[in-house]
Order: sequence, then structure tokens, then C-alpha cells
Amino acid sequence: MLLESPPRPSSTRALETSMKPLWILVLASLLGCGARTTFFDPADLPDGALPPDVPACPVGQTACGGRCTATSLDPSNCGVCGRVCQPGESCQGGACAGRCAPGQVLCGTLCVDLGSNPANCGACGRVCPTGLCRGGVCDTTDCGAGRLRCGAVCVSPLTDPSNCGACGRRCPDFASCRSGTCVAECGPPLTSCGLECVSTASDPRHCGGCNRACGAGVVCQFGSCMVAACPMPFTNCSGRCVSLQSDPTNCGSCARRCAAGQSCVAGACQTSCAPPLTACGTVCTNLSLDSANCGLCGRSCGPGFACVGGACMLRPRPPPPAGSAFQVNNLGTTRCQSLEHAMATGDDRGGIAWGNRGVLYTGDTATARFDLTSLTPAPLRFQHDALVSDLRSGTIYVLSQGGAPITMTGGLVDSLSEVEPFSGATSPRLRLSMPFAVSSGTGIFSGYGRVGVHDGRGTFYDIDTVTGVVTPYSAVPVPTHTSCESWAYWGVLENTRGQLWMTYVQNNTTIARTSVYDLTTEPVTRFMNLSDMCSFTVAPTMGRWYFHHEGTSQFRGGDETLGFCDASTSVGGVTTARYTAEPAPPEVTFIDACTAPGALTLLPRVDDRAENLTLPFAFSFWGTALPMGAPATVSSNGWIALEATRDSLGGRIPDVNPPNGVLAVHWGDNMTRDPGVCLAVLGPPGRRQFVVEWTDQHYCCTDDPMVHLTFEAILSEGTNTIDYVYQDLRGARPQTVGLENREGTDGLSLCAAGMGCPITSGARIRFTPR
Repeated sequence: MLLESPPRPSSTRALETSMKPLWILVLASLLGCGARTTFFDPADLPDGALPPDVPACPVGQTACGGRCTATSLDPSNCGVCGRVCQPGESCQGGACAGRCAPGQVLCGTLCVDLGSNPANCGACGRVCPTGLCRGGVCDTTDCGAGRLRCGAVCVSPLTDPSNCGACGRRCPDFASCRSGTCVAECGPPLTSCGLECVSTASDPRHCGGCNRACGAGVVCQFGSCMVAACPMPFTNCSGRCVSLQSDPTNCGSCARRCAAGQSCVAGACQTSCAPPLTACGTVCTNLSLDSANCGLCGRSCGPGFACVGGACMLRPRPPPPAGSAFQVNNLGTTRCQSLEHAMATGDDRGGIAWGNRGVLYTGDTATARFDLTSLTPAPLRFQHDALVSDLRSGTIYVLSQGGAPITMTGGLVDSLSEVEPFSGATSPRLRLSMPFAVSSGTGIFSGYGRVGVHDGRGTFYDIDTVTGVVTPYSAVPVPTHTSCESWAYWGVLENTRGQLWMTYVQNNTTIARTSVYDLTTEPVTRFMNLSDMCSFTVAPTMGRWYFHHEGTSQFRGGDETLGFCDASTSVGGVTTARYTAEPAPPEVTFIDACTAPGALTLLPRVDDRAENLTLPFAFSFWGTALPMGAPATVSSNGWIALEATRDSLGGRIPDVNPPNGVLAVHWGDNMTRDPGVCLAVLGPPGRRQFVVEWTDQHYCCTDDPMVHLTFEAILSEGTNTIDYVYQDLRGARPQTVGLENREGTDGLSLCAAGMGCPITSGARIRFTPR
């Protein structure tokens, strides 16, 4: 039998109750609580509650142990009060997360690499002002490619409105920074011209385009300069107010042109020639080279003789030309595209040149740049009459005198100036070893590592575009060629069979070549109807030729036509451009290889690493059939090679040095995040696609949170096409893009000189074998 304790008297319970506040009071006084008169027993409070005189916790926080904390992040109270995460773990979303990866430490709630994290460089919370952390030390010397140090901060001078183009150059509030230049943000119908918003339909300073100023007495109406009334002493000549007393193109009367080397004085053309030229009548010529004026004005050398040092001598056989052999194999009539360009340039005037960033053509009112594939025109700020290009580098030049471009009136050529393809601005590039004169009837020829000029009187000049050395060839008659409404004619300079050849439009059915050595002439390609075509050029890396004509041809009918078709050329005896490059068709979209069935993941979180693999199906590349299982290489640096090779963090297209057989999708010094590079094979046999996807890359050597690069290459079975798809290129910088053959001797680059160029998010490029 259990004995129960007798109940305590109510007086005793009352005494205990009355005594409870007393010990609390004593404890409070011992803790220095002063004269507080509110007493409570902590045992009477619910778990986690604060004393009644402590404010309630803010939204999202909980009271734990007498303080407010966010249990979603607090590793000492993770999810609920008192739940402590293990050492090395973090609290994320109220749950203890895994330990940091090797080489990382926990800073607050994040796992970081103290060796490269600019917000925690060498120690948690140590922030690098330049944004660069290397080896746990803030890098105060190098801001990285494309960035500029301004004080203690690294900025992008191409886009930073506070440091646009240079430190401290701040754009106004109404302007943004584009390519290092402050540009006004204008809404339609206004156009941005520098820091001004203007109407190109009516502004005489920007008539029809930025910086296209109308002259005195000329107004701008509907984007065209129109003569209202010319003030004295000017005269209206073809819509321009000119001085008949001093204008060399309208000397004494409208359209009366002075010859090369002449100036207009008091309405009359007067000859004044700069050494080493001499005036022979109205022509400036070099008496030591001119077979029609050899040593003396009017002294002509007979057939088979050349003027050498001012004396008529039997024409010598020159040595074979230096440099790479280059030949036009065929100018085709397939894959053609053309458009009307009169609205962009005005009536034809002459001058065509191909470059890596577009084709330039000059009309009576403007020089315009045309997109290489769509031919979309963009008028330039400057007009150039004597355009020519180096077909090896894709660089466009203009013949110049003292750095000033030669106009259609001619002049003394002593240099080549490089033309910036987006504005048309020029910069002195190459001083020539000897000057020579050009005038009406000049022939201008773009070559591979060289350019050529026929002066229209009997001397041909071969110009090396690397050294500027000029080699003259005298007693070269003007070839029979098509004339049009231009002061000159344009073609291609070939170096083949040990000779130099002028290649030009001979008549409306034939493009021919003539040797500047033995004057042999032969056809290159015959056509049905070329209309009045007198200017064309070729693009070796694109497998195209570009042309201009007026009126109706077999390619197009209209007023002024600019167009292109397929072409085949050879460099060093190897046929170039086995592929064409153009925007991919609409059905080509981004394929997420990382989520595809059977996807393989390689190279996560690495720098400068490559993996060898094999092709999943037979594939033809650059005319060579590669069997299934053929070796290939994929690199973290944004390229694939159709051979087993080592890694390379950058390069050019083409290059005989390894790696070769490169598919350069976004080739540069890249680094991978998770999951790295994903590979997938999709589709039925015979129509399979091999997809290589680089997912969320960044650039070496810091994990810049502003850079996210996701792109891929797709190799298609059967068609052997190659597509590059750029899903996300936030923060991208110029990188090498293109293809090269497995020997590295030939390639198709989308960038100048085969090096880097910018690509934007959403771009899709298809390479189609020829």
C-alpha cells in the first residue's frame, strides 16, 4: 500500500507563491538591474520567447537564447533554435548544407576559394578593389583583358558611362557609352550623331546620315542635300555650290576636270608636279620609268622595250614574285545574292574592297559598308575613291598622299592608309618606298599580301603590304577593259606560274587576266551578261566574289547593283574556302546537351584542359572522310579539334602549329564552371547530331559573376554541316571564331587576321562544305 503525502496547507502554498518574487528581486539586484519593478520567472515563458520588456523579432527572424536570428542561415540555430551545423557545414534554407569542396572555406554562409575570390581574397571579408584576386593576394597591377584601371577600381572603358574610353571621361546623363564613345540615346524619328539627337531628314550638318554636311547654299530635304541658291561667287554644278576659279573638278566651267598633278588657278588648269615627277603637257610622269616619256617628254620606247633609268632598254625578264602564290580558279554564278544600293551610296562612282568586317563600295554621295552575307548597307562618315584591300589579312586601304586619301581627280601616291570599316576614318599605315602618280584610267588590284596599281599610261606598280616596297614594271599597256561611270577600274592581282597577273572585267561576257611580265592575256571565267561591270574583288576565306554593275545583268536588273556569288581561289596551290559561312537557318536552335539522354559531362571547373574522344559517326571534314571512331579533342577553352592533340588557350585561323583541324567556337583563355562541357548524340542513324556544349563558362582567371558563356557546336551526319549556336554570351569579349583544315594551311575565319572578334548572344552560324 502506497502512502500518499498529505496535501500541503493552502497557507504553505500561498507562502511559496509570495516568496517567489523575492528571490527574483534578489537575483536582479545582484545582476545590477537597478530599480526595475517588473518581475518575471523565465520558467513561466514559452520556449524561445523573449522577456516581456524586449521588443518582438522582425519578420523572418526568431528569438533563440535571448536574441533574434535568421534560422534559415544561422549555423548555430539552423531551422530551429539550438540545431548546430557540423564544422565546415553551412546553413542554407534552414538546413545544414554539405561541407565546402577541397580548396574552399566557409565565409559566412558561402563556400569560397580564398585564392581567387575577389570578395574574400586570402581571408574572409577581404575585398579586392580591382576585382582581381590571384593566389590569395589582391592584384593591383592587372585589370584583365578589356578592362582599365581608374584609381583603385577596374572598369570596362567600352561600356562604363563614368569612364567612357578613358578614366574620368563621363558621359552626360542622356547618353550611354558604346565602344568607348559617348552616344546620345535618341528615340525615333531622331538619330544619334555623337552626343546630339538630330533629324537626318532635315539637318544640313547630318543630311541622310551622321556628319554628311551640305555645303554653302545647300539645304537638307528628305535626307538629301539640295541646292537652294548658290551665293556669289559660287556656281551650282550637279547640286553642289563650287568655285569655278579654284575647284579642280569644275575648273572654269562645270565638269571640266584638271588632270592629275594639276591645280585650278583663276579658272584654268595648271600643271605642278612634285619630285620625282615631271610635267609632260598636262600629265605628271616619272621620266625614268615612263615608256612614253623616257628620259624626255615625248621620247617613246618601241615594242618590246622598257624605260629603265630614263633609257629605252630591251624589256628584261623579271624574277618570280615573292610571297604566297595566289590564283582565282573560278568566279561562279551560284549561291548569289544582290541588292539595289543607290539609296545608300548614290549613283556609281567606283571603288570596291572586301574586308573581314564588310564590303565597301563608293558612290557619288557616299561610301557604304555592306554586310558580308545580308548585304545590309550602312553609309560611312567618309567618302573614299581609291579603295583597295589585302586579301590575305582582310584589311582595307585607300591610296594616299601624305596620309590624305587620293580623290577621283588623282594625285601622287606615297602611302597606304588603313580604313576603319565602321566609320570610314583613315589612319596612316604604310609609307611606300617610292611615290607614283595616278589619274583618270587607273587600274586598282587587290592581291594576297600585296596590291597593284596600273597608272593608266604604261607602268604597273606592285606594292608589298608588309614592307611598303614598290616594284615598278614599265611598258605595260593598259589592258582592254570595260569602262563605266568611274574614274578607275578595280580587279584582283594574282601571283601564279611565277608571274603577276592583272585580273579584270574584259567585256560584258568575260573576266580575264593579263601578265605584267610577258603581257599574255587569257580568260578566267565567261558569263552570259555582266552589263557594264568594271569593278569586282574576291574574298578567299569566304569562297565568294563581290561585284558592282549598273543596269541589267544575268544576276539582277535595276539601277545600281552590288552582289556576290560563289568563287574558288587557291593559296600556295591549295584551294581555299572549302566551306561557306552564313547565318544558320531558322530551324537551328540551341540544344541543351547537358539534359539529353545519355549525355556525357567533361572538364568541370578546370582551366586549360582538354580531353581526347572519338567521333560517334562518320563525318567529312575539309574534303576528307573521317570514319566513326576517328580521334577528336575537346578543350575547356572553347574549341574542338578533329585530331588527338594537346590543349591551347588561344590561337589564330589558320595556323600550321597545333592544334589543327580546329573548330573554334569561342576560342580563348576560358574556364569552366559546373557541369563543364556536355556531349550528346541525338537523332536516328544517318541523321544524327553530335552536340558539344560549353555551359556557363567564364574567363581566366577570376570567376567574374558578370560573365556567363553558354555556346555549342553541332556536327550533322549526312550533310556534314557544322553549326555554332551562342545561347548566352553575357560579358563576352572578342575570341577566335572559324574553322581550319587538319594541316593548318587553310581556314575560314570570321575575324580580322584570323584572330578575335565579338559574337553576341543569340548568334547562329552555319558552315556548309562546298
